[in-house]
Amino acid sequence: MDASSSPPFVVVEDVVTTGGYTLRAVAALRRTGHHILKVISLIDRQEGGAAALAAADLSFESIFTLDDFIRRASSQSAQRSAKASS
Repeated sequence: MDASSSPPFVVVEDVVTTGGYTLRAVAALRRTGHHILKVISLIDRQEGGAAALAAADLSFESIFTLDDFIRRASSQSAQRSAKASS
């Protein structure tokens, strides 16, 4: 099967920060004729990666963002403080 008849690719990343490594991987796939349907990341560190991928005409989704972890940690800290003061 050549690249023109291959199904679209979904690139899966563990973490996206600036998007640089992802863009390099996508560029290599595109050079060989592959179509990238979207990029999915477990964690978006919210340091410009989503914008960089959008600028490269890539659909991007993340399962979690850095803000999700910060909110969770803050919530847990508040719960521990409340328990400690009871």
